[in-house]
Amino acid sequence: STYSVSTVAGTGTGGYLDGPANQAMFMGGNGLGIAVANNGDIFVADRSNLVIRKISGGTVSTVAGIAGSSGFVNGAAASSKFKGPRYMALDTSNGDLYITDITNHCIRKLSGGQVSTFSGTGIAGANDGAANVATFSAPVGIAMTYNGYFYVVDGGGNKLRKMDPSGTVTTIAGNGNFGFVDGPAAQAEFNYPQDICYDKNCAIYISDLYNNRIRKLSVPEGPAGCTS
Repeated sequence: STYSVSTVAGTGTGGYLDGPANQAMFMGGNGLGIAVANNGDIFVADRSNLVIRKISGGTVSTVAGIAGSSGFVNGAAASSKFKGPRYMALDTSNGDLYITDITNHCIRKLSGGQVSTFSGTGIAGANDGAANVATFSAPVGIAMTYNGYFYVVDGGGNKLRKMDPSGTVTTIAGNGNFGFVDGPAAQAEFNYPQDICYDKNCAIYISDLYNNRIRKLSVPEGPAGCTS
């Protein structure tokens, strides 16, 4: 057999339109983060349109946010507002979606038709601690681990952060300076890191945008590092 590429949704013209997938429009200029559910539904963080979209059964719909309306509003998904939804992590066990909201400097959660702030105050910073006091600076990439922990790339803060299931944040790599330094995690330097993933041994890989490199963080405790 041969591989084949096809278009799942979108016309190729930038814009905003829900409906049949082959007529729907997205605005790709500031990025389109995606996450796929176990049932095949595809969620799209349509950053330029300030909304979260879903592709399901050949139809595109908006599931959170108001197109073209920037803000920081929690509550019912249809009336919620984002400033910079970028990357997402999907909890496939329950369908909850975790979204990095770059310009609101926080992690948002979409669950049961409601949007809430999972971690972060909405003010840029680098504080570790409980979800309601921790601060981020332009968070971007996010990955969910095996039992509800998360890795978050703090793009503007040049750090790799870890969140526990309650949203409590710790810094696990990066000293916050813009630069390039390998070595011990606490002294390492990044230059606007972006996306993140990890392998079965919980080695973490980070795309380091302006260093033009892929970086690796080895977790000494191995797979346990993904769960504690």
